[in-house]
Amino acid sequence: MCWSDLPWIDHRYLSEVIGRYGSPVYLFRPDVLLNNCRQLQGLAGFGDTWRPFYMAKANWLPQVLKIVSAAGVGVTVSSEFELAVAQDVGVDPDDIVVAGPAKSESFLLRCIRGRVNMIMVESHEEALAIENLADKEGRTVRVGCRCSLGLGVHRRSRLLSCRAGGPGGKFGWPGREIIDASRAIGRLQRLKLCALSTNLGSQICRPRVYCHALQELQAVSDRLRVEGLTMTHINIGGGFAVSGITKSYPGVLARLTDVLTGTSIGPRFERWRPDCAMEQLIPDLCRQLERTPDTGLMIEPGRWMVAESMALLVTIVRVVRRSTGTWVYADGGIDVLPDAGFGEQRPILAVLADDTGGDGRQQCRIAGPLCLKSDIFTRNAHLPRNIREGDFLLIHCAGAYGFSRASWFGGRLPGVVAIDDGSRETQLLWPSLDEEQLRKMAASVG
Repeated sequence: MCWSDLPWIDHRYLSEVIGRYGSPVYLFRPDVLLNNCRQLQGLAGFGDTWRPFYMAKANWLPQVLKIVSAAGVGVTVSSEFELAVAQDVGVDPDDIVVAGPAKSESFLLRCIRGRVNMIMVESHEEALAIENLADKEGRTVRVGCRCSLGLGVHRRSRLLSCRAGGPGGKFGWPGREIIDASRAIGRLQRLKLCALSTNLGSQICRPRVYCHALQELQAVSDRLRVEGLTMTHINIGGGFAVSGITKSYPGVLARLTDVLTGTSIGPRFERWRPDCAMEQLIPDLCRQLERTPDTGLMIEPGRWMVAESMALLVTIVRVVRRSTGTWVYADGGIDVLPDAGFGEQRPILAVLADDTGGDGRQQCRIAGPLCLKSDIFTRNAHLPRNIREGDFLLIHCAGAYGFSRASWFGGRLPGVVAIDDGSRETQLLWPSLDEEQLRKMAASVG
C-alpha cells in the first residue's frame, strides 16, 4: 500500500499537517497495519498450528500494540518499558512473550508477577536468576532456550559473510551448546522448559534460511524428546522481508576502494522476492513442522507488520546543485529514521508545491541536517528537476525502527499523527495527552 495511492496527499494537505504538528513528523495509517494483521489471520493454522508475536521494539506506540493485540497477535517485549506499555493497553498476560539478553531483576520480577506466557532464556546465569525469583514468589515459569545458529542470512561475498549469531555472538547459546543448556534448565524446579527459539536477523530475502533454521531446531527438539524434554513450541523469530525496503551491502570492490580512497562504490543490493511473501513462506514452514508432532510454530514479524503503516514526512530546506551532483537536504535525517544509516533504502515520494510536471527528473542525493557524514537517506533518488525548498518528501516503509529508535540527537523527537484514509482527519498520537502517562510508566520502571 503506497501513500501515492491517496490522491489527496498533496502539498496543500501536507502543509496543513505540518502547520499543525510540525516537521519532521510520522504519518500513521492504522488501516494498513490492520490489513497486515488480517492477512496473517487469513492464513491456515493461525492461532493453532502457528502464532505470530509482534516485536514491540519495532514500534511500541500504544495504538500499534492495541491494534495487533485486538487482531489476535501476541506481543514480544524486550524491555521493562515495553512490558509496561503492553500491560497498560490491556494485552492479555498469556499473549506476552519476553526476550532480550540482559533482563534486570526488576524486569524479571515484573514478568513473573504479571504471569507472562513465556520468558526466552539466554544464559545459565539468567536461568538461575529466574529460578530464584520464581521460588520466592512461589510460581512456576514457562521458559524457552534461545539458540544462536550462526547461519548465513544475507547474500554477500564469502569474504564479507553476514551470519546470525554464532559462537562469539551476544545472544543465547551457540548451537553446539544448546543440548547441554536445555538439560540443565530442565533440571531446575521452578522452570518449565517448553520452547526453543532463535532470531536470524532483519530484512531477510532468502526464505530457505528460515527452513534451515527450523530444521536445525527440529533436530534439537528430537534429541531432547528422547531424553524426556518435550518442546511445545519452536520460535524462529523475525526478520521477515518488507517488499518496499531494499538492503544494500558493500561488496569486496566497495570495501577495497573505501580503504584505499575513502569512497565506496559498487554496493550489492538485496530485494524482496515473491517467495518472501507470507502466504507462501508460512505454509511452507508449517508443512515442514508436521514432522515434529505436537509442536507449534511461533514467528515474530514485527517489521513486516508495521513498516508500511507509517511514512516519515520531512520538509526540504535546501537544494544544492554541485558539479558532482544535486543534494536535497531535509529537516529530518537518521536521528528520526536511524535504519536509513545502515544501508536500508525505501520508496520516497516528492510532493511539490508546483506539480505541473516540470522538466523531467534527475538523480539526487537526499540527506538530513546532522553534521554526520552518515546522515544520508540515499544517493540515487530520482526526483523532479523543479524540486525546491519548501517541498516535501514522504519516506515510505518507515513504521519499524523509526519512531521507536528516534533520538534527541537532532534536538527533538518527531510526532506521530494518525490519518484516516476515508475522512482525511488527523489525530496526534505522540506527543499527546498520553505522553505524561508514558513518562510516569518510564519512571516507574526506571
